[in-house]
Amino acid sequence: MSRRPDYHTPEGIAQRLAEGRGQGRGTSYKPYFTRFDVRSHGERRESYFQKPDRGIHFLSRLEFHQCLLAHEDPEIIDIREQFPLPLLETEAIAEELGILHPRYWKTGCHIVMTTDLVFTRRHQSGNESTEAWSAKYADALRHWRTAEKQEIEGCWHKRQGHSWRIMTEKDVPPTHVSNLAWLHPLRRRDATHGYPEDLPMRVDEVMRRLLSERPSELLPSIARECDAILGFGSRPVSLYFCRYLLAIGHWRTDLSSWLRDSQPLSLAS
Repeated sequence: MSRRPDYHTPEGIAQRLAEGRGQGRGTSYKPYFTRFDVRSHGERRESYFQKPDRGIHFLSRLEFHQCLLAHEDPEIIDIREQFPLPLLETEAIAEELGILHPRYWKTGCHIVMTTDLVFTRRHQSGNESTEAWSAKYADALRHWRTAEKQEIEGCWHKRQGHSWRIMTEKDVPPTHVSNLAWLHPLRRRDATHGYPEDLPMRVDEVMRRLLSERPSELLPSIARECDAILGFGSRPVSLYFCRYLLAIGHWRTDLSSWLRDSQPLSLAS
């Protein structure tokens, strides 16, 4: 088994870049780091997203939540994560600012800085722009060294003409992101694999009737009745397809305010 290139040495950095890390767009993009490459105090994961049509690697739950929100923006057309900044350029910026460049403490080797999330936005005019988000928990930003690194990162992006911002957990609406996380797994390509093709529309027909007849009842309760009507027995098939219909946009509701555990579902007409 070949070892992953070490990002703590000049040779390892060169190998990563030679592999195409940080290059490409859409499905061809390769992040500089994957969830397997680094230790993280956060929740590392890889999750499929439709717009780049590939698995995106996250090094924290905060990155995942922020990507869920950005993915809802219709102008966002591409997502690149763990995006590497050119080492020679960040070294020059650090020197200009009088800031010590990030380095590996054991060897003193300067390491490649990365931006957590980089988005391509296509405006109504047809022009495209780049937005960079640094996902940092608010407590981490209180540390002077973290703030220095953010200054280098922000300076690089601004010189490229990119929009750059620091995003914390305070920028994540809890109800909205909770709903998006609940629906997200049903956006994968194979979400309905193994089920009859007409099943989503059969559930749609029965559930719409039940929802209109009992507008104050919670979704899981109505879905259980739909299961009985469609002959699913004790299997929670209807709730699964309710999630699917919301995930693909066939059903629409205000995800920013719907409390699914304690509030009835109201569908937009």
